[in-house]
Amino acid sequence: MINSIEIRNFKGIKKMKISGLRKVNLFLGKNNSGKSSILESIYLISYGFSEFDSINRKDKMEVLLNRRCERGLKGGKRDTEILWYNYEKSKPIQFKLGFNNFHIEIELSDIHEHPLVILNEEKYGYKYWCAIHKRSYVSDGSSSETTSLDSASSLLKIKKREMSDLLKYMKGITIIDSGLLHRFEEVERRIWEEVFKRRIDKEIVSLLRDGYGLNAENITYVPFGDKNVLMVGLPRSSVRLDDLGDGSRMSFLMTSISLLSERSALLLEEPESHQHPLGLYKTMDLILKSAKKRNNQILITTHSLELSKIVSKICSESEIELSMFFLERDNKGVVSARKLSGEDLENLEKIGIDVRFLYAF
Repeated sequence: MINSIEIRNFKGIKKMKISGLRKVNLFLGKNNSGKSSILESIYLISYGFSEFDSINRKDKMEVLLNRRCERGLKGGKRDTEILWYNYEKSKPIQFKLGFNNFHIEIELSDIHEHPLVILNEEKYGYKYWCAIHKRSYVSDGSSSETTSLDSASSLLKIKKREMSDLLKYMKGITIIDSGLLHRFEEVERRIWEEVFKRRIDKEIVSLLRDGYGLNAENITYVPFGDKNVLMVGLPRSSVRLDDLGDGSRMSFLMTSISLLSERSALLLEEPESHQHPLGLYKTMDLILKSAKKRNNQILITTHSLELSKIVSKICSESEIELSMFFLERDNKGVVSARKLSGEDLENLEKIGIDVRFLYAF
C-alpha cells in the first residue's frame, strides 16, 4: 500500500508531496487543483510494470493520453509531451512512492517508452530498471542488460516478498472514470464471465435491491434480437440492465470491477456522478468493505460534500483507515495538501463552512 507520493513535472503539477495515505483516500479541491493528476500519476507509474489495461483492453499510455478527451493519440513522442508540465520535456517526469518498509523512485523520459525504476546504486554504470522487460539501462538509454527480479530486488534494497507484493499491486491498478462507465456494453462483456464465476453477481443483485429499488432476484444473459443482453430477473418479469437508470448501470460496472480487484489500487474519479444519495451510499459501502476484505487501496477524487460524508461514515463504522486531503495549486504548479478528518468535516459544517470552499480560509 502506498503511504506517500511525490510528483514532479507531471501534467499541471510542477511539484507535489503527500504523505499519510491510508487504505481509503479522498481528494477534494477546486477544478485544476491536481486531483485527477494524482490518479493519473499512479496509473502512469503502473504502466512501468504492466503495459496492458485489461479493463480498457488498450495500451495504458493510449488510455492515459485519451482519457480526458478522445483524440486517437497513440503514444508517439509528439503525443506524450502532453504529460509534461507546460509540455516541457527537458526534465523527466519524476515520482517517489513510499511504502511501509521501502520506497521507489520512478522516471519517465525520452530514453524509454515506459517509466523506469531508478536503481539505488549504479552497478556497472546502469541507473534504471525496466520492470516489464527486466532490463537495466544507462542514463542515455543506449545500453542495457538483462536483470533478474532477484537482482533488481537486491539493487533496490527490497525484500523478495515485498518485491512480489509490489509487482502484484502495480500490475492490478485500475482507473474507473466516466469514460469507462459510459462504455457499458463493451466493459460488461469483458468482466461478466469472471463476475459470474466468482459469484460476485449475488452481491450486485443485493445492491440493486437495497440501493436502487429493484426487487431483483438474479442477473443473466438472455437472447434479445440478434444479441445476448444482461437482464435483471424480477419476481414476475425482467428488465434489461441497459434500460435501468444511469446511476444503477454505472454502479453495476463500478462495483463489479472493484470486487474483481485484489491486493492492488482502485482509482475512482468522481463516483458520485448520476447517483442518488441512497444508491451512492450502498455502492460505496460495498466498494469500501470489499477493499478491506480484498486488501485493496482506494483513491477517490470528488467535488461532492455528500460523498465525503458517506465515505467518512462508512470508514468510521467499518474501522477502515481513511485520509482526506484538500488540494490547492498555485500559479507555479506547486500543489499543497491539507489533511482533514471526519470530525473536521462536521466541525466545519457546524460553523457554516463548506469544505469545498476551504481555499477561501
